[in-house]
Parts: sequence; C-alpha cells; structure tokens
Amino acid sequence: MNVTHVRQLFTQLYEENWVKLYVHVFRMLNDRDEARDIVQEIFANLWDRMERLEIEHSYQAYLFRSARNLVINRIASQDVGRKYEHYLEHAAPALEIMPDELLREKELAEQIDQAIENLPRKMALIFKKVVSNNGVIGRSPRNLISLSRLSKSRYTMR
Repeated sequence: MNVTHVRQLFTQLYEENWVKLYVHVFRMLNDRDEARDIVQEIFANLWDRMERLEIEHSYQAYLFRSARNLVINRIASQDVGRKYEHYLEHAAPALEIMPDELLREKELAEQIDQAIENLPRKMALIFKKVVSNNGVIGRSPRNLISLSRLSKSRYTMR
C-alpha cells in the first residue's frame, strides 16, 4: 500500500468506527475517560501497524477484537493493582519485624545510652529529661531550658 492509500483507509476507518468503538468500550467499562483512552490506543496501534497489516475479512472486526483485548488487559491490570493495594493494607502490617531489625534497634539503643553516659553529669540529666518529655525536635533552645527547669541566667543563649 502506498502512503496516500494508507492515510485514506485510516481516515475512513477512524471516521466510521470511532463512535461505535467508544460506545462499545464505554458499555464494558462504564468510564468515559478510560473508553476514550482505549479507543485512542486502538487507532494509534492501527496507525503503527497499518502498512504491515494483512486483514482478510474485516477491518471493523479487527478493531472490535482489539477493543475487547485492550479492555480485558485494562481490567486485568486494574485487578492486579487492587489486589496489591489490598495486600499492602491488610497483609503487610501483619508481617513481623525481622530479627536483624530488632538486633540493630537494640544495638542503636545501647550506643545512645553509652553516649549519654559519656556526657557531663548535668548535660546527661538535661538530655534524659528533655527526651522523656517527647523529644527535642522542633523545640527552641529556650523551650528546652524551660523543660529542664534550669535558670535562664545560668545558661544563656547565643
């Protein structure tokens, strides 16, 4: 087929079948955007294969078969997505913490405790008090001093 003939045939198929395919796909999916996307994909695939296609019976049958296959693939991929989401919501939280994670957590806690013990006595006391009052993240230095109940005059901010 020459380029002019391919374009004419494609244009004719598009004009004669776009609405029919859209209605057909919409009935299967009940989703306008998905139906539009699938019909667009059908014609994009047709355009890509137009010069190599050897259709013996009916282009319309080919288009509707393509529509059916794309709808099945779309539903299958959505189903896989839903199953994965369900798995993440229900099965994943129930998974146990791995032993190596527990070991790392224990080692980290020991390292933190050792670092606190190596601090000067008053600093360690302040640190322990602040941490026991929900941590230091997002707190101003003045707020930390007030949490530790130390005199502002003794510990000035720079």
